[in-house]
Amino acid sequence: MTPFEPVGIPSVSTLSAATPSASPSSPVILPPLFGLLLCGGRSSRMGQDKALLQLSGPFGAESLLQRGLRLLREAGCGGVWLSGDYPGFAAIPDEPAWCGRGPLAGIASALQRYPEARWLILPVDMPGMDAPLLRALARHGAAHPVGSGVQGSQFPLLLQPGALPVLKSLLGSSERRDYSVQALLRQLDLPLLAADQLLPDMAPEALQRTLGNTNTPEEWQLYAAASGHDCASDDSLGAASDHHPTITRTITRKRTPI
Repeated sequence: MTPFEPVGIPSVSTLSAATPSASPSSPVILPPLFGLLLCGGRSSRMGQDKALLQLSGPFGAESLLQRGLRLLREAGCGGVWLSGDYPGFAAIPDEPAWCGRGPLAGIASALQRYPEARWLILPVDMPGMDAPLLRALARHGAAHPVGSGVQGSQFPLLLQPGALPVLKSLLGSSERRDYSVQALLRQLDLPLLAADQLLPDMAPEALQRTLGNTNTPEEWQLYAAASGHDCASDDSLGAASDHHPTITRTITRKRTPI
């Protein structure tokens, strides 16, 4: 058994959440909630594997990969997987017919593998993301038939089982522009929830950092500065909060680009 993979896949009844309905005796039963961490990109603009960049937070030093999986667990996901190839971690490989078609291939492969589930989708390169926003998205987006997103950001996403046919249609296109996340959002016509309504007590600057992503060394440094921390070495780790983790060293290893 690999880390973060559930022991067997529970039935809908055992992982579903009940929410109040008009009749107390007939609660609304939701599909199980699973999580997918997108980390299958080449990281070409960063110059090294983004998933292995490290932060120091309340649980000690952890890679962005480890952090993303932890946040999905804390958000209430009953099972979490990677879309990417990292030995020792549970992953859902892209369906062969969709290989090379970007993050939509990973998302569709996850929905196809467990089509009965709701999916929280999070990319690995959002170092400021936190579990409360993911929980709020899962809670407030539950009423929408295909899912929901956050205003001003492509991710995170909550996708319902009804999103799978649209994903398959886009991935079956001969036009590469149809493989983009923007195309998915347009086709699904997802309701976008305001971040300040999901987390009304968070300051606007903190919300901006929560939804920011880092694709280049310069963006990584800007995130460090905005969070109030400089890049640090192994022996100079400072105190950190969950919202503003201290940035520490990176791990490098050889791996085949996906």
